[in-house]
Amino acid sequence: MLNCRFRVRMILKAFTHPVSLVRYSVLALALTSNPPVHAQDFPTRPVRIVNPYPAGGTLDAAIRLIAQKMTEDLGQPVLVENRTGAGGLIGLSTVAKAPPDGHTIVAVANSFAVYPAVRTDLPYDTVKDFKPVTFVGSTPHILAVPSTLPANSVKELVALAKAKPKSISYGTIGEGSYSHLVGKVFEEMAGVELMQVPYRGSAPTITAAASEEISMVFGNFPEIMPLAKAGRLKALAIATAQRSPLAPEIPTVAEAGYPGFTSLSWYGFMAPGATPATIVDKLQQSVARALTDPAVKSRFTELGVVPGGDSPSQFAAFLQEQMATYARIAKAANITMTEK
Repeated sequence: MLNCRFRVRMILKAFTHPVSLVRYSVLALALTSNPPVHAQDFPTRPVRIVNPYPAGGTLDAAIRLIAQKMTEDLGQPVLVENRTGAGGLIGLSTVAKAPPDGHTIVAVANSFAVYPAVRTDLPYDTVKDFKPVTFVGSTPHILAVPSTLPANSVKELVALAKAKPKSISYGTIGEGSYSHLVGKVFEEMAGVELMQVPYRGSAPTITAAASEEISMVFGNFPEIMPLAKAGRLKALAIATAQRSPLAPEIPTVAEAGYPGFTSLSWYGFMAPGATPATIVDKLQQSVARALTDPAVKSRFTELGVVPGGDSPSQFAAFLQEQMATYARIAKAANITMTEK
């Protein structure tokens, strides 16, 4: 079992943002440096944002809003293309091999930083084949259970799990996924044994919880709340340091007796690894302007997404922090993943 000090450090390191840039300056330079190239003429044709995850989720909604504003800003159509499959690897591989001219970028989420920790069969080099553009935003996770489950608090849920080990199942988006690691951290902190049930995406996972196929789920705020308001799920706790102003009635996991536990989904944009820094900067600046647009900010608030807009070097440092943390969690839990 991991000791308490290590667990708390592991959680805090996993989900704190922004991070120290000094500590990760070497990786940041490796991910962002390129010989100067003028980008006055960029873009010369439509820009494609590849979303490697299914349509309809929080990330998809967020990047479509951004793409609309980038179209106005850049003077060329910015199109979103969903290229799903293999847990996002198909879309990621497509962009890793795309011409490094800024006209093709990819949306990434937690799994981008998780995969190096749990897989040895990646069809790309996480560091060399991609260049960070910017941090797009993040949304907190909510611990939810089916409305029929006899637990109205995290304390009661933990009591059920302790009474009968592995009787409480939780949904994930796959073996070795970010949601799998979050479940393992919760198991360790709560001192329980849960049963992991993998699904093909976050939406099916949340649907499974609402349909009573599984006992609990850590889901994105904007995807959980409509089902909670409809009475199909019970939102037991939010995995943030403080209660959300959008749902102040939901206590935090820390309030339930597990201080330091935070969990969120984060999103960002990456370009092919050899993309000139000047073009990456122009893309980042366009995204940052989109994120300050009042209509986008309002919609992000409705979605429960906190906007980003970080510089490429800041995002590079954040990614390195995430990869290091996931590697520690995966090693401690002995989680590996070899099948696509």
